[in-house]
Amino acid sequence: MGRNPDGRPSGVLYEEALRWVAPLVSAPTVPEDVVRTLQALSSFGLTTVASMNVPPEDLDTLRTLAAEERLPIRVRVYLRLLRISEIRPHELAPAGRPGRFAVVGAKGFTDGAFGPRTAWLSQPYADAPEGSGLAVESEETLSSALASANELGLAPALHAIGDRGVIRASQLLAPYVRRGGASARIEHVGLTPPPVLSVLDEVRPALVVQPGFVWSDYWLPERLGPERTRWAYAFRTLEDLGHHLVGSSDAPYDPADPWRGLRAATERRDELGRSANPDPGQALAFEEAVRLYGSNAGAVLGEPALGSLEVGSPADLAVVEARNLREAIRAGATAVRETWVDGVRVFDARGSDPRGSG
Repeated sequence: MGRNPDGRPSGVLYEEALRWVAPLVSAPTVPEDVVRTLQALSSFGLTTVASMNVPPEDLDTLRTLAAEERLPIRVRVYLRLLRISEIRPHELAPAGRPGRFAVVGAKGFTDGAFGPRTAWLSQPYADAPEGSGLAVESEETLSSALASANELGLAPALHAIGDRGVIRASQLLAPYVRRGGASARIEHVGLTPPPVLSVLDEVRPALVVQPGFVWSDYWLPERLGPERTRWAYAFRTLEDLGHHLVGSSDAPYDPADPWRGLRAATERRDELGRSANPDPGQALAFEEAVRLYGSNAGAVLGEPALGSLEVGSPADLAVVEARNLREAIRAGATAVRETWVDGVRVFDARGSDPRGSG
């Protein structure tokens, strides 16, 4: 909670403090809205999505839709870590069509975000030197919740953006990093100067990044200053060090369109020349960027066949009209002509009913 200089509450709520008022302003999830949203995501060529930080009541909605075979694309769920005690083992079982729905992990938070200056930094913000962000939840609370999730067989995911937050997340995840199955993962990994890289190199969690932030956080250089900015969203550095990078949108806080993320990962600057870190040396090659949202994403879910065109993989396909990968990324979602999930067409840009295809 924000406070005035005299220590009295200012009325501004940040990060986890918002959970106390969430029940007063949150509306129940409408199943039909979920289906429409997933159908819209299929128009981007997406065949699988991970729904992060899902509360128990929304898990019930998704399980019901899965059982009724109303999910047009694959859904993988990460539960809300701090409500893991409310979950019973039978609620984690698959539902509906094989492979369409699964509960994979649980997500918690270690710090805030760059926007409200709550991402936890090792040094104060350049444009607000009175603060360096904050740690969300105590070590005891997070450690206990992670242990409970692990007992349920759920993979841990921790939000961490600031450099101090990323170190904290790495240390909390260290006991759960293992080979095989869904990966322990850090969400965002916004600032990774050399001390952070040393910790990441030792722990080796999966790193789920949001390339679109390179464009939407164009104000970041003012917030961090030039020296730190060069370590923001440093995808090339992380790739060259052999880290497992995965692409994400962070929707609804950023556009869900993965093509925007692909373009930001490969071009770094938006059409107005703006960037959170314009260093062209941090750009990824086209094939590398696509892997973030393809085979790399499948592997972090513990399903390496997803996002792959190898023999025996599911028939999940995005049909794109373009002469090459570079042209497809530049064209974006408008180039997607069809989307197929497990051999069934779920999106057709020509507007025909996809349900009769298979």
